[in-house]
Amino acid sequence: MRAFLPVLCAVVLAGCASVGHNTSKPSSAAIPATEAQTNIAVLRAQAIASRMDEAKITKLRKSGTPFLAVRTLSLTPEQAVQLKHLLPSGNPAELICVVVWSAVTDKAVSNECYVLPTAPEVGKPVTLGEYTAEYVGSR
Repeated sequence: MRAFLPVLCAVVLAGCASVGHNTSKPSSAAIPATEAQTNIAVLRAQAIASRMDEAKITKLRKSGTPFLAVRTLSLTPEQAVQLKHLLPSGNPAELICVVVWSAVTDKAVSNECYVLPTAPEVGKPVTLGEYTAEYVGSR
């Protein structure tokens, strides 16, 4: 009985900890980016990186997360249709599209557009799929 009690407590506590987590809407969704969205994001990321001081860009390149999250063009009507199923309570016209850019390769890391309900704070890290990137907006 003594060995069973800790297991029972762990099961009960684990069940309590997971209550309500399945009901929240996703904070981001990934959809294929258009060529224009990817190109604009890369141009913006390169411009932003070129304005960073050399120490910051060197630190970014040497870090374990050498990525910038760059806001790109608005969603296309086709993308908005896809998102109605992914983010049913969000208004697709108000969502933003973000592309992840690598400071090491000087390219977008994928052909994905990460769609967010609101823009993160500039300079703060944001997790997009498997990447953690510094959000730089479109400045």
